Amino acid sequence: QAFNTWGLICVQLSDLVRAEEIFRRNLEIAQRQNDQYQLARTLLNLSDVALHREHFDEAIARSEAAVEIAKKIDARTVLEKSQGDIAWADYKLGNFEEALTGFRTAADGAKAVQEASDRIEWQNDIGLSLYRLGHLADAETYYKNALLVAETYHDVEKEIEAHVALAELLLQLGNTDLAKQHTDMALTLARPAGRNADAMEALFLKSLIAAREGNRDESTNILTELD
Repeated sequence: QAFNTWGLICVQLSDLVRAEEIFRRNLEIAQRQNDQYQLARTLLNLSDVALHREHFDEAIARSEAAVEIAKKIDARTVLEKSQGDIAWADYKLGNFEEALTGFRTAADGAKAVQEASDRIEWQNDIGLSLYRLGHLADAETYYKNALLVAETYHDVEKEIEAHVALAELLLQLGNTDLAKQHTDMALTLARPAGRNADAMEALFLKSLIAAREGNRDESTNILTELD
């Protein structure tokens, strides 16, 4: 348990090489002690590291191993997280149909174990997959669901992500007024929270919206804020 916690801290610090070393060490301990839960949890953590390093085939292999163990011991939280990791790897590989199926399975699992943050994430990712597949109206529904759950649980990070996703989608649909409202909400939440990358993404979308509306000067002025 301590090694997994240590490794997760390294992931948060973006020290992925060290994180993998720690997780591999914990994997050996779990195997020697035949601790199936720690084995599944560590395989999931190794999958997360592989995703961060964009080693998507490795991430799938690690998560599939975690899924197999989690099903045997009824570790449902590990199960839904591992299924979500597989789906995200598929998404990054361009396998959007497989990703969509995986995210739906993970979202159902997160709902069953009342993992609100995971449920928001998987719903948002369902929206992303639908968007990539060209099902824009369905994507909007999932983005709105993700936003609603995020607001209910006061999850600011997920609220920002949902607002940005909705703004991008609504821009594609030509609804610039509503898209602008969502960029403004994302900025209102992101700036006080110090989420500068999210604020920059919202500003970039706001610039695109202004350009779409024919307001070139406004679009240029917004872009200067990104410098």
